[in-house]
Amino acid sequence: MRRLALSIVFACALVAPAAAAEDAKRPNILFIYADDQSYKTISCYGSSPEWVKTPNIDRLASRGVRFERSYLGAWCMPSRASLLTGKLQHAVQSMTMEGQYPGSKYDPAQCPFIPAEFRKAGYHTAQIGKWHTGTDTGFGRDWDYQIVWNRPGHPENAGNYYVNQTLTFNGVDKEVKGYSTDNYTKWAEEYIKGENRDPNKPWYLWLCYGAVHGPTTPAPRHKGALKGNQAPVPADIVGPWPEKPKYLAKTASWMIGPDGRPAQMKKAKKAGNFDSAEAGKAYDAWIQQVNECNMALDEGVGRVLKALEESGQLANTLVVYTADQGYGLGEHGFNQKVAPYDATVSSPMIISRPGVIPEGAVCKHPINAPDLVDLFCREASVTVPWKTHGRDIRPLLKDPTSEKWVSPTLMTHTARSYGAETDVIPTDERLTAASEVPWYALLRQGKYKYIRNFVKEETEELYDLEADPEELHNLAGDPVQADRLRTLRAAAIEELKRTDAKFADKLPVTKAEQAAKRAKRAGSVSDRSPTKFRLVADTKESKDEKKPTVGLAAPGVFNGLDVPHSLDIYWIDVEGGAATLIVTPVGESVLIDSGNPGRRDPDRIFAVATKEAGLKKIDHLITTHYHRDHFGGAAQLAGSLPIGTVWDNATWDEQREKPDAEYTAFKTDARKQISPGNYLPLEESLGPKLSLQCLAARQKFIDEGGPAHECCAKNDAAPVDNTDNANSIVTLLKFGDFDFLDTGDLTRNREFDLVCPKNRVGTVDVFQASHHGLDVSNHPALVRSIEPHVAIVNNGVTKGNMPLMFATLQETPSIKAVYQMHKTLREDGTSHNVPDEFIANHDKECQGSFIKLSVAADGKSYTITVPSTKHSKTYACK
Repeated sequence: MRRLALSIVFACALVAPAAAAEDAKRPNILFIYADDQSYKTISCYGSSPEWVKTPNIDRLASRGVRFERSYLGAWCMPSRASLLTGKLQHAVQSMTMEGQYPGSKYDPAQCPFIPAEFRKAGYHTAQIGKWHTGTDTGFGRDWDYQIVWNRPGHPENAGNYYVNQTLTFNGVDKEVKGYSTDNYTKWAEEYIKGENRDPNKPWYLWLCYGAVHGPTTPAPRHKGALKGNQAPVPADIVGPWPEKPKYLAKTASWMIGPDGRPAQMKKAKKAGNFDSAEAGKAYDAWIQQVNECNMALDEGVGRVLKALEESGQLANTLVVYTADQGYGLGEHGFNQKVAPYDATVSSPMIISRPGVIPEGAVCKHPINAPDLVDLFCREASVTVPWKTHGRDIRPLLKDPTSEKWVSPTLMTHTARSYGAETDVIPTDERLTAASEVPWYALLRQGKYKYIRNFVKEETEELYDLEADPEELHNLAGDPVQADRLRTLRAAAIEELKRTDAKFADKLPVTKAEQAAKRAKRAGSVSDRSPTKFRLVADTKESKDEKKPTVGLAAPGVFNGLDVPHSLDIYWIDVEGGAATLIVTPVGESVLIDSGNPGRRDPDRIFAVATKEAGLKKIDHLITTHYHRDHFGGAAQLAGSLPIGTVWDNATWDEQREKPDAEYTAFKTDARKQISPGNYLPLEESLGPKLSLQCLAARQKFIDEGGPAHECCAKNDAAPVDNTDNANSIVTLLKFGDFDFLDTGDLTRNREFDLVCPKNRVGTVDVFQASHHGLDVSNHPALVRSIEPHVAIVNNGVTKGNMPLMFATLQETPSIKAVYQMHKTLREDGTSHNVPDEFIANHDKECQGSFIKLSVAADGKSYTITVPSTKHSKTYACK
């Protein structure tokens, strides 16, 4: 890929100043830095309501180059970390959040800051205003002069953005009254005019305003100044957002009020966010409040620019105005920052130096935080002795309208994680620790913007910002854009590698990538599709009731959708325990029970999951109840194959039996209690509707149900069973017309309750015989009520497949076939076996053969295979 020269190692200028005479040639740097400021609050950007005026910031833009977009960071702390180090968030080593929010720390030896290099090169450095990057503010090491509001160091004062601040004056804390924007401006004016600095040195001042961060509070003189004005409403303020990622449902913040205009939704405030969300607050009132807060900020810019002019330093000062990031003002439903859309993260960016940088120019090429650091260093002839990520953007400042600039701009969001903490992309709460927005990479290349969300099989995003500046239409799913999507995906990965992202080769598969994999599998021989087309024998009788029909099932074609696939179920031989593995059409996995402890059962599960199903992780583990043959193998399995979310009965007051410490302690992404009515959060399939619902748990049932079968009147409920078997979790899997019931070890009395006096299951295609086929379960009322076509008995050599249960299956009219995991070898049970071809394991010392069921991509038929006997038979769904 063709690109402009990048400053990577020993970035910035190559020669340090040699004499004091050269200092006069090096510019001062006035770096004005707002907080949570949308470019739509600055009038020169042309996106604000017509009644918003920022004359002083506009005047600065008329003296320099205004960048249409810039991407400094997703939220306050990482953008500052990038500007202090010249690195993107994922490469800032030793920076970490700790203690009470916003507590944080870093090791200066591993994480040196750029201002220290300015000091070494002869600059006088100063910072005034908000500090949000470690409790160590760097006074005496990075800064010669410092008045900062140290939020990490004083979390008890961290909400005081506007008044009554605990400020640190050159290392000494003081309580200060007054409006913060005005205070910072006054101290900056004094510094610019010569106070508290060496007059013989060029200077670098980082002026960090706190406006407009929540609790967004205008200065008293401006409060209500914009009242009564109406603001244009973003087109998608209340959604829906069908082309965008699923998390937008969680971040949605607006509703339509009684007057037909938007208003803030009621949302729980998160500790440490210091937001100003107010349920029911009118959209217009909110936009007024934000812009009233900006009024003092604009006045402050005017005052410090005037100080430059009056002190005769304007001509030799590089002035930059920007903000840590943007802030969503209703766009895509947001009232926050962090998300990868221009409205929520793009900072205003104005760079000015009279006589050096063109005046009144606009640059459409975006820049990022390391680019800005690189510019400062090059202009100041400062050498940085570590690798940075910035590019030399001076060609853009020389010719802002250049069409030759082709270098891509990258920004990463890794929530509250930095450096080595980002080497592995998490799947737990760390992924969305910042405002419910998952980790992502954002890449700008020309007019196109690419977003990769670091969530398995989540949609990518692609926007044409010239045609669609508000990012309303995601082009990632447009076949016309397929080549561009692949190109930008590759470019993003290349930039991640260039900027030292350890996770670059371990990104979660995207929705498009997974679809491509399914297409490849559907068009060639694979472990999940033996052939492109397979013969399907439909056991439903034709209208003339003379013969079955025969048809072709094509897993690669379904209603014009992109390559749907089969749903697969594996019954794994765990010697009398239980392990049923479900693999959805998009490759998501659910394991119901994990067999016994030791190596035998976990190894057999691992072999089927990896070699047969091609899995690298068990996404969901359901433990039906706390008997060792159902939970005992989980801990050992987790040591070989990562386990995502564990779903079980957790603990409750009436609990009699509990799992051991090994089960409760093994590593997993999350542990959740499942309850009747809950659905597992499975990814959507391209084909028919897919669901996995809990029908019963802890002897409680879903309320829904149909009429009872006549068998309820002919059978009695069984005696109460006080073991944990009665607490078994019951699940119903549905895929199109296919239904599969797994009852764990549910006891006979609770099986009766499940279908009598109302049938909470309905009818199913496949029933996994309860409790390994023991007589203490498998109540005739259950089996008759659900009318299965096929029963699977996950029994052992001597365990299960008992006489009463076997007779129940044989006498149920709906059952067309029974499959067994083991041939029963008990002396009293040899007659209780189906034909050998329907049995996976025949010998006592078996090799652990499995049974596999594959539901066709259209959800209308399923094929059961016994690999050890080469048996295969296809059944039509009901």
